[in-house]
Amino acid sequence: MKRWGLFLAVCATGFSLAGCVQNSVTSLNASGAGVSNGSAVTRRVVDVPQWNRYRLVDKIVMKNTDTMLNYWQAVAINCSAEKFQVLKVAKDPQHGTATFVDYSVNPSFPASNPRSRCNAAPVAATSLHYKPAADFTGVDAVPVTVAGPQGTIMNVLFRIRVID
Repeated sequence: MKRWGLFLAVCATGFSLAGCVQNSVTSLNASGAGVSNGSAVTRRVVDVPQWNRYRLVDKIVMKNTDTMLNYWQAVAINCSAEKFQVLKVAKDPQHGTATFVDYSVNPSFPASNPRSRCNAAPVAATSLHYKPAADFTGVDAVPVTVAGPQGTIMNVLFRIRVID
């Protein structure tokens, strides 16, 4: 049941999920179990397309501070940085600002990975920063669309709790 509530909440927030509700016919008895007598009840079913789902990431941020929420980095086999095709804030946060910042960080590949030799030197990355509005405390959200160097698309929703 939590799963359906989450999908409904995502649809209700309006993060570009137009057309995510469809009708289906399901046979149910009073307890909600399936029945075989042919009686049918029409239910609304949320069917979010795979490309339009958000991975949820919860973050806690102190008020009046600029905080890095995440960073994205792709490293080629020759240890050079690969550029992401898209890093985009899909909708501005209501109670603060979200910005992308150039960043560099040492990769941390395990020894079994051929790129582990790249761990010794920093590689370019892009970080996402969030700064709440002055003296704001409460909840905010930043939906982000990311398309990796090979074109893999991922939608991430940062749910942010701003505390004192």
